[in-house]
Amino acid sequence: MTVYREFLECGLARLFVLAFLAIAMQSAVAGSVDSPVSSRYEITPGTLEEALQAFADQSNIQLLYSPMLVHGKFSPGLRGNHVLAVGLARLLAEHGLTAVAVNANTYLLRSVENQARVASALARQPETTSEARVTALATVDVTGTRIPQTSLELSVPVTVITADEIERSGRQTLHDLLSERPGLVSHHPITVASEGRYYPTVVASGASLYSLGPRATLYLLNGKRVAPFGLASSDLGGLFDLNSIPLSFIDRIEILRGGASAVYGADAMAGTINIILKKDYEGGEISTRLGISQQGDAQSRQTSMILGARTHSGGNLLLAATASSQDELGGDRREWHTNDRSRFGLPDDRPFLGFATWDGVPLLSLPQCRAAGENPDSPHCRFDSARYRTLQPGLRSRSLYVRWDQELGDSFSLYFSGLRTRSEQTLQYPPIRSYFGLTPSHPDYPKAPLPDSDVLYVLYELGAPRNHSANIANDVSVGLEGLARGWNWKIALSRSDSRVRSTIENVILRANIEENLNRIRIDGSDNTEVMNAMRGSIRPAGYYSVDTLEATSNRQLFDAFDATAQVVVGMAIHSARRRSIPDSLQISNGIAFGSTDIDPYDLRERDSAIFTELNLPLHRTLQMDLAARLDRRQGFRSNTSPRIGFKWTPDRSLLVRASLGQGYRAPSLNDARVPFDEITDILLMRATPQLLPCIRVGSDQCQVEYGVGDNPDLRAEFSRSLTLGMVWAPTHAFSASLDSYRVSRTDEFGIADAYRYPSLFPDGLVRDADGVLYRANMYLANIGKSETRGWELESNYLLRNDGLGDLSFHLAAHYLSRYATSSIIQPEPVDHAGHDTPKLTLLGNVRWRHGNWTTTLNMRHFGSSYAYPAGEACPKENRDAGKCANPAATLLGLSTRYSNPDGWSYSLNVSNLLDRRPVDYRYYTGGYNIAVDDVYGRYFTLAATYRF
Repeated sequence: MTVYREFLECGLARLFVLAFLAIAMQSAVAGSVDSPVSSRYEITPGTLEEALQAFADQSNIQLLYSPMLVHGKFSPGLRGNHVLAVGLARLLAEHGLTAVAVNANTYLLRSVENQARVASALARQPETTSEARVTALATVDVTGTRIPQTSLELSVPVTVITADEIERSGRQTLHDLLSERPGLVSHHPITVASEGRYYPTVVASGASLYSLGPRATLYLLNGKRVAPFGLASSDLGGLFDLNSIPLSFIDRIEILRGGASAVYGADAMAGTINIILKKDYEGGEISTRLGISQQGDAQSRQTSMILGARTHSGGNLLLAATASSQDELGGDRREWHTNDRSRFGLPDDRPFLGFATWDGVPLLSLPQCRAAGENPDSPHCRFDSARYRTLQPGLRSRSLYVRWDQELGDSFSLYFSGLRTRSEQTLQYPPIRSYFGLTPSHPDYPKAPLPDSDVLYVLYELGAPRNHSANIANDVSVGLEGLARGWNWKIALSRSDSRVRSTIENVILRANIEENLNRIRIDGSDNTEVMNAMRGSIRPAGYYSVDTLEATSNRQLFDAFDATAQVVVGMAIHSARRRSIPDSLQISNGIAFGSTDIDPYDLRERDSAIFTELNLPLHRTLQMDLAARLDRRQGFRSNTSPRIGFKWTPDRSLLVRASLGQGYRAPSLNDARVPFDEITDILLMRATPQLLPCIRVGSDQCQVEYGVGDNPDLRAEFSRSLTLGMVWAPTHAFSASLDSYRVSRTDEFGIADAYRYPSLFPDGLVRDADGVLYRANMYLANIGKSETRGWELESNYLLRNDGLGDLSFHLAAHYLSRYATSSIIQPEPVDHAGHDTPKLTLLGNVRWRHGNWTTTLNMRHFGSSYAYPAGEACPKENRDAGKCANPAATLLGLSTRYSNPDGWSYSLNVSNLLDRRPVDYRYYTGGYNIAVDDVYGRYFTLAATYRF
């Protein structure tokens, strides 16, 4: 049955792609768009939504928009012959709306950011009737450039996820939504928490582009920088917690793929993800959503409300609130979640429990195991840590959002935006497995097979370490926009902060180990009293804030080749603060098996930048984009990040684009004090001439402290990015884009370990005033470089039939051809592509819309991946079993929605339709790939929405 299911899944993925290609070729030969053609429109007066639907039907295009954006608005209709863009502009202009071309057959409706810009454009046009004066779509801001645009087809690729796509996806959180996008790599809360060794300290979720990690992906909220999670991640640096933004507030997400440091500054080396919240609503919306897995667990609940109205002074006020929760999915709720790989013909990786030699060779099982008949599934015979580790954290979130837009006369407008979210996450880690020796005074000493044998034992009675993290995230922004002497200008002041308090229960108190360790019974006796004496809890806290003042101004320069040259100039000032408040037990080395000797700190930094962009038409078919940004960060030298891009349109159906840029990232406050979860210890090093003089132990060893240190000489990382691509739209019904990218980084941050590699990292060897070596540090240093290359494809096709409705196809693909890293420690490049995540990922859907019904079939496919670490050979046991590669998988989902004309809509979403179970042959992964696999199985989501 499993083989049949895998065959069916892969067959469906191939069928989906082949069918899409066949339709694309048919569309390509059916006709082409060589020049803008006028069409006859007969749209009668009525609601704006009815007029837009009629326009889409008569133009054979798709219009994407939130229903609340057009709710309660009326249209006088449209009659006569019009070019598509002009006809659409005339339908939208009087409502303060415009449309941005996503591709040849799809337009995204948006509010005009600055109504004064529209008024100025109208004033410059010939004075005739009001309707006839509108001859073009208004420009708006898009991610990737500060020059207002009418299209998302820039010199760098931009992907848009609309509110409608979010609703049809059936995803519960922003992390779930972004993790399935091709080219994005998930940073799951379980993975982030694993940096706490035995105790999960940092619980947050993220996603980044092109496998380069969060340090290379910049997140924006409404175009403004957001603060990282309040508790720093050791490996990942500043991680933005995606659970701090509810999906119900999002209008769209724009993903810029490719370096954008020239536009946005540091952290945008791989790209930028701009999350844009809803605004300019009239009316109200109340929705509720319930979800449950086929197993009856992992229940989710969400209720949201949005109210929008025009104010007496002509502005718009929007209020929104949402409350959501998702139950924790325990590690023992799925039978495939185990470290026992014997079902694949591979070894059982569950470690032995009982008496063993000092180097771990088993001697004799525990008495409880022998009483259980040496059953390997008994928790007293083998320790299956996966069964105790949470698969999906519990989540509870409460959010409030307000947005106010106000026109101030004919040339100015003011806005205020505020978002506050309190999110709480809970998860569990496996109980602590330890070993200790039995002294002759221990009551179980006679049971030992050898006098000097140790005991491998799991502290079940202590309880599994549990984390409860509460994050309060605030984002506030106020801005003023206007028009003066031909310049459109904006000034915005924003503040973003994250306050986190984490409670970790069931930690071991170091002070109570010695007196209680010898009291632990291994014969099955009750150890509750002993464990209670050793049990404790810690409550670390953290805070991060980012204040930004930004001013930009743009204007048109001159007309040339039927286009307009434009320029943008601007400046930005950022101020950041980072506070770390470890628990007193962490400061005083009071816990065992966890982070200790951590000092509290309160750090601040400030940076500033000036930037400019220039858009120049070089020919009627060729356009050049230039951008440059000069950044100055406190304590670092100034740096300039340039970018140049080209768009060539040899005909109206083809666009060829290219972009080349440089980027940089200076160390942030998260990198200044890295909270490595290591214990300061006293160790011995071989006494080489480099280490002398030192504290000698014997004739050939030095005694040193081994711990974590700061690096005041940490330098900035640098990058170069290149993207080449093309967009082909032979008809209004079909479009396809293909882009290749290459990003290389130098001076990458990495862990320098002076204890293990003293000759490579002499700066980590610390000496006293007399020059005697007494400490070896582990610290963050510029030790590496990397290169990533890949391809991205995105395509859309629309088939419209008056009797059968609309049938649309969408396919997105990403192929990671190379991700190579090297460092001072490992000079030879190691290619990681296809190891931690598959090289190939696909995301597609087929949507059928007929009348009030919309049905969507979703498909997510990820290719095979290597079942062993990068830079290593396939292990012998995997080769013998034929399990050197994890199988490819296809996940299908089905959603259907009915929209009632009276304002009600109902939807049912079934994800993982075929109930595909994860398969992973790697060592100690718990049987799944946490970055790509679905852990729920078949999942049902029912939603109801009322708009008024």
